[in-house]
Amino acid sequence: LYMYDRITIAPNSKWSAPIFTVTEDPDPDSMVMITLVWTDPAASSSCAKCLMHDLDLEVTVNGNRVLPNLGPTPNATGFSGVPDMINNIEKVNLWYPMIKSGDIVEIVVTSDGLAVSDSQDFALVITADDSLAASVAPSASPTTVSPTIAPDCESTCFGQTCDDWSDSCQELEESYNCDCRGCDCPDAPTVAPTDGPTTPATDGATDD
Repeated sequence: LYMYDRITIAPNSKWSAPIFTVTEDPDPDSMVMITLVWTDPAASSSCAKCLMHDLDLEVTVNGNRVLPNLGPTPNATGFSGVPDMINNIEKVNLWYPMIKSGDIVEIVVTSDGLAVSDSQDFALVITADDSLAASVAPSASPTTVSPTIAPDCESTCFGQTCDDWSDSCQELEESYNCDCRGCDCPDAPTVAPTDGPTTPATDGATDD
């Protein structure tokens, strides 16, 4: 068991846990569980995006990122989905043969945005058997990093890019689990349909 409590992080910062080495194949009946938790500031009762302080748990195995909570579109390996932007508890489970002897596991906590204050405390707990050993000490304190440049708009919303739809990016992400990073969506959300986003917008279209 490894536990790091009351770690304070600032906006656009990151904190690194120890670098772990898998010293032997884990027991097939057990899992390595990595859990990030923080107390999020209260949001408005009418909020559309209710997570005020968006922290992200970034776990990589030999450079391959494992998304917390398995993302909304998991597969059997866990290497799938999109980052969690809804919950203030994020968890990654690792199991054999997802991890095996000789693998390197790196764990980073980042602060994507802090809407209410200039800092956020969090706790990180790692539950593992003797197959996981820390090889490098954790960072003494979070380090500030420059905000990452948004990637190009990805075709991850019902087979089309998010900016092809008349819904806002926020509506597409929260209601349909689309990945709208880097997309230029309309500002105002439309009425949510029951089975998917509204029809694609056309160039020069205006609201009546």
